[in-house]
Amino acid sequence: MPAQSPAALQAASNIAGFATGLGNDQAAIGLLVSQIASADWNSWQVVRYSFYDYVRIPYAAATTAPLTFFSVPLGQQDPIGLFAKTLEQTNMVQQGQFGQQYFVIQQLRTHLALAPKARQNATVAATTNYVYDQQVFSNKYRNALSTGVLQMLIGQKLYLTLPQPFRFAPPGFGVAAVAVPFDSVVSATGNSYLSQSNNLSDVYNLSPPQLIEPAQTFQIQITFPDKGLSFNAALDGAAQPAYVDAGVILDGYLCRPVQ
Repeated sequence: MPAQSPAALQAASNIAGFATGLGNDQAAIGLLVSQIASADWNSWQVVRYSFYDYVRIPYAAATTAPLTFFSVPLGQQDPIGLFAKTLEQTNMVQQGQFGQQYFVIQQLRTHLALAPKARQNATVAATTNYVYDQQVFSNKYRNALSTGVLQMLIGQKLYLTLPQPFRFAPPGFGVAAVAVPFDSVVSATGNSYLSQSNNLSDVYNLSPPQLIEPAQTFQIQITFPDKGLSFNAALDGAAQPAYVDAGVILDGYLCRPVQ
């Protein structure tokens, strides 16, 4: 490394000295923040906002392992699906916290989302005659609606326990039933499978609302103490597993510094 000139060393020393002194001078920090900072920490704005996170449900066989939400932020790998999460799966940028802002949770929603054909396994994605096994898939979907326990921890304290979260905390959007292709030779009528409620009045409301403070850690898990959850053998004539994502959506108000 080339030697630095005395002038450069002196400039670096002056900058270091200024920074050290600034750290002990709250008035100087306040002046800089008020004049040139990217955010005004003395003024806050409140906006309606939602944080969401989707995880891939294990599909090889029934599992009692918990589904953990808001623990894998944007760009990191889903542990089951082995894909890097995009904004379609999450808008969390930090693990288990909302950063330097307040968030008031008013509603909690869950969502079971069947991945589109192109995102199923290679066999299903390449199948031209793509069909569900409607009876098998409907049974597995119905089991999913009737099982599981959702728990929310803030720090190390338990704040919420909700049984059958996919039933009692539906998304409040989407279709009520999804039509399924059928073989007219085997069945004379069409078929459909169950879906979570799309009625906005059915979503789970927190009363009173729950405040998450800046940098406060939290965790949401859905456990399956009685029976496992799986969507194996649900596609392509019950020959292939179904890739289904489970999501948790927190809807409320975000309080952040004005820019």
